[in-house]
Amino acid sequence: MGYFTKWGDGGYDYNPIKHLTKSEVYILSRKIGVPTSIINKTPSADLWDNQSDETEMGISYNDLDTFILTGKGSKETRELVKKALKRNKHKYFFNLIEQLEKYKWLEDIIQ
Repeated sequence: MGYFTKWGDGGYDYNPIKHLTKSEVYILSRKIGVPTSIINKTPSADLWDNQSDETEMGISYNDLDTFILTGKGSKETRELVKKALKRNKHKYFFNLIEQLEKYKWLEDIIQ
């Protein structure tokens, strides 16, 4: 959906878990021993008191994960995701660059 800040929490060179849904991150976190106090913390950018990702996005991570994994969701869910993807389209340019890294043979063409 693009719920990240470009050059903020989205400012990374490599993100090995970016393909995971929130529920998959929780599963992985438990398996590798992340403290439950972190796992159980309400997802938030902590920009102000009581702020939460789900409130800001207007959708629960559970509903979003279900939609991502199955394509199923309410009309409202589909519309929210569609609007968010359109609004945040500019953020996906960096994914293109990351994908190009997989194809090193393109370097001769790019240079």
